[in-house]
Amino acid sequence: MFRSRSRTCLLLLGIALVIGLAVPARNRIYLAVRVQRARAALADRSFAKALEILDALNEANPQQKEVCYLLGLAHRRLLQYDKSFEYLQQAEQLGWPLSDVTRQRYLARFQAGDIEATQGYLYSLLQGGVDDVVAEEIYETLAQGYLSEARFQDAGLVLTHWIEWQPNAVRAHLWLAQFQETFAEDWNAAAEHYAKILEVEPEHREARLRFANALFKGQKLEQAHGEFQELLRRFPEEPLGWLGLGHCEQRLGNGPEAAKLFQRVTTADVATVYRAEAWAALGQMAMNDSQFERAVECFESALREDPRQVQTHHLLGNTYARLGQQDKAKFHLEQSQSVLRQNQRMSELADEITKSPQDVALRMEMAELVTESGDTDAAIRWLQTVIHIEPTHAAAREALANLFVERGMNDMAAAHRRFVTSPSPTVAPTTTGTTE
Repeated sequence: MFRSRSRTCLLLLGIALVIGLAVPARNRIYLAVRVQRARAALADRSFAKALEILDALNEANPQQKEVCYLLGLAHRRLLQYDKSFEYLQQAEQLGWPLSDVTRQRYLARFQAGDIEATQGYLYSLLQGGVDDVVAEEIYETLAQGYLSEARFQDAGLVLTHWIEWQPNAVRAHLWLAQFQETFAEDWNAAAEHYAKILEVEPEHREARLRFANALFKGQKLEQAHGEFQELLRRFPEEPLGWLGLGHCEQRLGNGPEAAKLFQRVTTADVATVYRAEAWAALGQMAMNDSQFERAVECFESALREDPRQVQTHHLLGNTYARLGQQDKAKFHLEQSQSVLRQNQRMSELADEITKSPQDVALRMEMAELVTESGDTDAAIRWLQTVIHIEPTHAAAREALANLFVERGMNDMAAAHRRFVTSPSPTVAPTTTGTTE
């Protein structure tokens, strides 16, 4: 009887011990699996998804050094620098390797605009030899940081070196192609980069669209037509594919088919600038057919979508003149000249800023022009580049405050105004509150 009870007690004790050991093991496995999912999301550039996974992990398993480190990384990728520094500090205190934490801090500071104080350290890491994942992380941050600060020559050099090191780097090819389109209008060179991306990732939707557009802009009409068709074969509901193919059909003399494609774009869920482009194309086709009332309808629709279309104002002015409505004709012709002058000045400023990236007066003028054009997102970005260079620039801070007030973001506005009267050793928020 006694032995039976002893065996029962021992059995129960053994079961309890097994359960006690199994629960921590199960928790460790769960933690490892979720961390791996977060890392996969970061690698896939799904930063918000990674943050969601990591926040849940941190709530259920606080004080995990790897989770804190990855939270710091995720917040950096989402441009949330205060949170990034907070979690990186926790990761360091919990024992995560200081070299990793330090690198992330320098990357965050560089992204936030503290370029001069951080670029030397980041270049030294590249020169000293780091693994491929870290090297790509540094190259990407350098390119993004320089581009966000309108240091275009530096960005171009970084992207070129990145491709020399990693010839199949998709993001490097993508950004360098966009750089060549925007600043050199070298459509052939851009097309070569897009073609390289498609060799690596045939289903890369953006690269396929941009490849077709670059061919069209480079006057390779037949090839562009084929690439737009291939884009739509793979992605049938791509509105910008309809738009590009419509332009090709129009140039090839297939007016009815072009009109169908443009009409689809006018009701598509795309940026207003593209709907405006489609309406303008329909207006030009109507004007060429002497359907002046229809042309006016289309051009007016285009300008409701995007009031800054120089050519559309000009064409609408000419159409009103054909209809004998001289006052309206004069207004739109004058508007076309005004917008054209403003656009030309912005183009000149972009060149001047490239040559003199530290000249805040040039950046302030650019911010003023884009504010007048109605692009407040761009205005905020340009003003932020000013205070990255000169944190106590009162006019930039006041302009930012006014823009944030317009958006109802009174806390952000107050922060910038306080900084003017009593600047602190650290720069006040500059990226928080902008639209991504």
